[in-house]
Amino acid sequence: MKTTKRFLLFTLLFMVIFSLACSSDDENSQDNEDSLSDGDVSSDDDDDNDDDTTQEDGDVDGDEDGDGEVESERFPACDEHASSQILTFVHTNDLHSSYQMPSGPSPENPFALIRGYFKEVQAENPYTLFTDGGDSMEKGSVAEQLSEGQSTIDMMMGMKFDVRVLGNHDFAWGEEALLAMADDPHSIVLASNSTYTGSNPIGFKAVSYAEMQVGCVKLGFFGMHPMPYDETNQHYEGPYMDNFETRYDYQVLAQEILDAHRQDVDLMIMVSHLGKGTDESLAENLTGLDVILGGHSHSTINPPEEVNGVIIIQAGSNANFVYRLDLDVDLTAMSVSSYTNEFRVVLPGALPLDDEMQAVAEQVFSTHAPKVKDEIAWVKVNSQEMRVAEVTALAAQTVLQTDAAIADADTVWKSWSSGPLDQQDMLNTYCVERQPAGTPGFNSYYKVNLSGASLRLLAERNDEMWSYVGPETIDDTQTYSLALQKNAAYNPATQLPEGVTLSDREFGMEAWQVLEQYGKTRSSACLYMDTDDALSPCP
Repeated sequence: MKTTKRFLLFTLLFMVIFSLACSSDDENSQDNEDSLSDGDVSSDDDDDNDDDTTQEDGDVDGDEDGDGEVESERFPACDEHASSQILTFVHTNDLHSSYQMPSGPSPENPFALIRGYFKEVQAENPYTLFTDGGDSMEKGSVAEQLSEGQSTIDMMMGMKFDVRVLGNHDFAWGEEALLAMADDPHSIVLASNSTYTGSNPIGFKAVSYAEMQVGCVKLGFFGMHPMPYDETNQHYEGPYMDNFETRYDYQVLAQEILDAHRQDVDLMIMVSHLGKGTDESLAENLTGLDVILGGHSHSTINPPEEVNGVIIIQAGSNANFVYRLDLDVDLTAMSVSSYTNEFRVVLPGALPLDDEMQAVAEQVFSTHAPKVKDEIAWVKVNSQEMRVAEVTALAAQTVLQTDAAIADADTVWKSWSSGPLDQQDMLNTYCVERQPAGTPGFNSYYKVNLSGASLRLLAERNDEMWSYVGPETIDDTQTYSLALQKNAAYNPATQLPEGVTLSDREFGMEAWQVLEQYGKTRSSACLYMDTDDALSPCP
C-alpha cells in the first residue's frame, strides 16, 4: 500500500510539472490581471449523454415548435413528489489537447479517464451534466499539430460533453476548424460574445444562449471567451479573425442575457472562459446568476468560491484534474440550498476508464500521429533553456538555410534531459500558440533579409537570453539572410537593437519542427543533437 501511494504521488508530481511546461504565463496571470471590459467516432450504445439535445438562442435551428425552449430526453423526468433534487456537474477546462498516450504498461488516455469518471458519477446521479470551460486546442499533443487541429476535434466529439464554451485557443486553426469544432452533435457549444458573418455553408453552430430541462430544474446557459492574443502574447481588442465579430463588454452582455432569460429558467449557469479574476468581478456585479463553471486562468478553485451568492469553480488545466459539483436544489424555492464538491486527480488507476473513449484516442493517434513515440534525436547532456536556445539557433540556421539565426531562451517551454527525444518532446520544447488566431505560433521561425550593418548589431547584442549564430566576418555593405522568431520578425523596433532594419519577411517553420528536422539530420550523421560527439551505436 505504501508503495502504491508513493507511486501515485510521484506520478501526480510528474504530470503537474509536465503540464506546467505548456501552461502559458498569460493565462496563469489572469487571476490578478483579468478585468471587466465595457466597450471537440461516436456510438449510441450507452444510455448516457449520447442522445441529441436541441439548442437555441432565438435564431438557432432545432427549435421546431418555436417556443424558445430546449428539449432534452437524456435525463429522467421530474419526480413531482420530490421536494429537492441533486443537480451534478462534472467539469473540465483548458484541456489544451492534453491527450498524449502515456507510455508504460497502462497506456490509459487521460480523456478516457475523465469520461470514465463522468459515467461513474452519472450512474450515481442521472441528473449529471458533463461540461467544459474551453481551450481544447493547442500546447498539448503533437497529433494536433500534425493534423492541423482535426485530432482535437475528434477527441472533443468523442468526449460527448453536454455543454461547453469556446476559448481563445479554440480559434487557433482558423475559420473552418473553428466551425467544425462548434458543430458538435452531442454538445451545446456556447459563444455568447462572438457572431459569424461569413458564408461557409457549415455555419457557426455555437450559440449565445441555451436552455435545458434536467429533471425538475430548468437551466439557462451562456458563456464567453476573452480578448485574443497577438504575436507578443498580449491581449488586443479586435476580432479574432475575418468573418467573426466579438464583444468584450462582458458585464453588459451578461446582464443583457440574464435580463432576457432569467424569468424563463430556474437556475442560470455561465460556462466561462474569462478567467478567475473576471469571473469574480462578474459574480460581484451581475444580478440573476447562480453558478460559474470557469476556465482560462488554469486555476484550481477547490473548494468552490462563493461571491455575492454565485458559486464559482475551475478545474486547473491540461487534463490533470476533473471537478464534481453537486447542487442541492430546493424545488419549492427553486434555489440552491447547499452544495458539495469533489476534486479528482486524473491518474491511471485513480479513475475508471471509458473503453469507448480509449478507442477514440487510439484511433486518433493511429491516424494522425503513428510515429509519435519514435526516437528522433539524442541529447548528450542535460540542457537548460539557454543551451536549448543555442541548439535551436544552430538548428534554424541549418534547416532554414540562412546566413545567421537567433533564438530567444524565453520562448523555450521545457529543458532537456540527456537521452532520446521523440516528436512529442520536440513540441514540448516549443509548444505552439497560434497568435493571432489562424497564423503561425508566436515562437515560430521566419526568414528575413537585412544589411551587414544590421546583422552586426545583432551579433554584438549583449543579451544573456538571446543566442546568435552567424558568419565570423560580416561585411556591412552585403545583404544577409536571418532566421528569427515571430515576435522579433514582426516587432523589430521593440525586440531588436536600435537601427536594425528587416525586409522580405516570410514564414519558415514552427520552432519544434525546426528541431525535429535538425534532430533527424544529426541522427542520420550519427551525432548527438547538442554536441559533436558521435552516437554509439549509430541509430
